[in-house]
Amino acid sequence: MEKLVVLTKTVSEKQGLDVDEDHQIESVEDVDIEKANKLLKFLEDESEKYKDDKEYEEIADKINGLESAISDIILLDNRAEKDEITVCPYCHAGIKREIIKKKKTHFQQKLDELKKKREQISGMRGFLVDISTKIQRQVRVLNKMDESLKTYETELSSLVEPELE
Repeated sequence: MEKLVVLTKTVSEKQGLDVDEDHQIESVEDVDIEKANKLLKFLEDESEKYKDDKEYEEIADKINGLESAISDIILLDNRAEKDEITVCPYCHAGIKREIIKKKKTHFQQKLDELKKKREQISGMRGFLVDISTKIQRQVRVLNKMDESLKTYETELSSLVEPELE
């Protein structure tokens, strides 16, 4: 997510927008609304990458599978320890608790990695929505300011013109 924050800041600067750490446009008077809209377009394109829940769902399925496998391994290890089982009663293969523990550690590491990736995907979705919403709100404010200034200038010019005649 830090990479996208840096990328967003870089794109903002290239577009001539002064954006602070809270993704607020700092310098209102110098903002080009077209440039802000280009930044919004960029953010929407990035957001499209995270709208497809397919990757998120695949990760969730893998997490469920690993959690189930870890649970099975823990049961096997506990039973092997409690009943001092060293040979499988079905296939007569040797049961080595050290190997079982290594397998559990390996699965746990994979599980932690997948959970971290799932969290990052969720975070990216939220980040993109938040920053886009803030910038859209600021663009609306800038548009309203422009409209107000135009109305003010029109009213002011109508007051000034009769005095000149």
